[in-house]
Amino acid sequence: MSHKANAWLALLPPEAVKAGAFRILFHLCDHHNDDRDPETACFPSQETLMRKTGLSNGALNNALAAMEKDGLIARRRSTVPGSSKRRTYYILGCDGPIESEQTPENGVSSNSSPVEAAPEQTPVSSEANSSFEASKLQPTGEYPVKEPKKDQYCAADATHHGEFDFGSFFDRVWRACPNKDHWADTEEAVKALIDAGEQPGDVLAATEAYRKRVAGYDPQRIKLSQNFFAEDFWRGHVPAAEKRADPQKVLEARAADIRARKPWARTILPSQAGECIQEKLITVAECRAAGINV
Repeated sequence: MSHKANAWLALLPPEAVKAGAFRILFHLCDHHNDDRDPETACFPSQETLMRKTGLSNGALNNALAAMEKDGLIARRRSTVPGSSKRRTYYILGCDGPIESEQTPENGVSSNSSPVEAAPEQTPVSSEANSSFEASKLQPTGEYPVKEPKKDQYCAADATHHGEFDFGSFFDRVWRACPNKDHWADTEEAVKALIDAGEQPGDVLAATEAYRKRVAGYDPQRIKLSQNFFAEDFWRGHVPAAEKRADPQKVLEARAADIRARKPWARTILPSQAGECIQEKLITVAECRAAGINV
């Protein structure tokens, strides 16, 4: 994991990253190594990216090509020193301006000519057979610090819809999750909480408190990120002074998720669904249609 790369990703304006590309970019940042040369700091395999993002080979390549076009990444194909194995290196915008606009297959643009090895090449690129030329990656306006600065979100943020930046807020929540899994489902669960009127400060504080509490635990004992929010497990970890949840709003939000058959609705406990039924917010038939056995 790279603090530098993750901080860069968090600072990118929402409009700079298309929704379909964010998951890929997140995993590229996760594979980035701060201690390596920028040209060789990130090289997850195609199979790894496909497995972690759930994308097909074609969809992944299309998204990577789009990110190159948008100036978020550059790719360099090279042989691993001492072998004939080919490897793709991903150069991220957190490492500043890099040279070259390459095609996905060979790392050279259609209008470029063969590139001669430059004297300032890195050890890997000088030992290996690589092609690399100039292109500028998208900067964030400032280089991120090694440890990202932690922003505080007050409870009132949720009411200032014109000022509240959910994307930036969720980035903080995601980084605080101790057992990350299914980024998209986790984001949807957190968004449902905020849309239902929950305070961002409560959600973030609960996540950070849970992370501290389970530090050193076996991962199998730690709630998966999407379940932590979708199952309302987070409520038990809001610091006492910050507990402001309206029980009625919680029931209404839960009923709305069941009625809409949200992906996480089936994780709602029968007893929790039963409370919604008692309040006449939902019917037994709607619960069963959502996969809840009541």
